[in-house]
Amino acid sequence: ASAQYNLSRMLARGSGVEKSDAESFRWCVKAAEQGHANAAYNVGVSFASGTGTAQDLREAYFWILIAAALGQPNAPNARDQIGARLSEAERAEVLDKARKWQPTVTPSPLMRPG
Repeated sequence: ASAQYNLSRMLARGSGVEKSDAESFRWCVKAAEQGHANAAYNVGVSFASGTGTAQDLREAYFWILIAAALGQPNAPNARDQIGARLSEAERAEVLDKARKWQPTVTPSPLMRPG
């Protein structure tokens, strides 16, 4: 997951590879699905802005909730900002989905921020 996240950052910047927001997003999702906190945060931000994917505030909120649960330090502020753009019913539905989420692998300490 850490290697996938690092590749996503390289693709986002065009560092040593051709810049591609779509490919960056694809690799970031793979890392996030495995419980990588920073990847989950970046996936949420990408969904919120529509960078590398279609804008989807519900998916943005979901991934920001996951990032916050994984300890990503910027996620609580982003959670509040994105959540304010959703209805109470939408927030409740996404929160329920996030509570049921499980990473595809058990996150190691190297996948957590800090």
